[in-house]
Amino acid sequence: MKIIVQNEKEKDLIKRFVDLLTEYYGLDALEIHDDEMSKYPDEIPRLNADEYKLLYEEFRDRSITIDENIEEMLFENDDVITGTCKVCGIQTCGRVNGESVTYSDYLHSMSKEQQDKWLCLTCYEKQQETPA
Repeated sequence: MKIIVQNEKEKDLIKRFVDLLTEYYGLDALEIHDDEMSKYPDEIPRLNADEYKLLYEEFRDRSITIDENIEEMLFENDDVITGTCKVCGIQTCGRVNGESVTYSDYLHSMSKEQQDKWLCLTCYEKQQETPA
């Protein structure tokens, strides 16, 4: 199986995810999933044991490559970015511009360096009004 991502950070994320599936949970998790899904036979498509094994092997033997020409992974909402305002102490989520968040944006915004600078919208606007 070949998985294509946009950058090294995404490659690391996918590698950790696949390792979690294949090394930590493995086929046992798939069997638990199958047992759970059997409770809803008409609602959720199921995989048979051979299909599980095929996917397990494919994921385990995957190749992750980078193609900078594809789009970066995006979070659906910007509320994945959270922080505590360094001025007033309120916890907020999202970004001022409300734009989509790439995985790289997320890692940057959630870094200790950025979290130490976090401002809520009110304090950010006050700071913008105050001359330096």
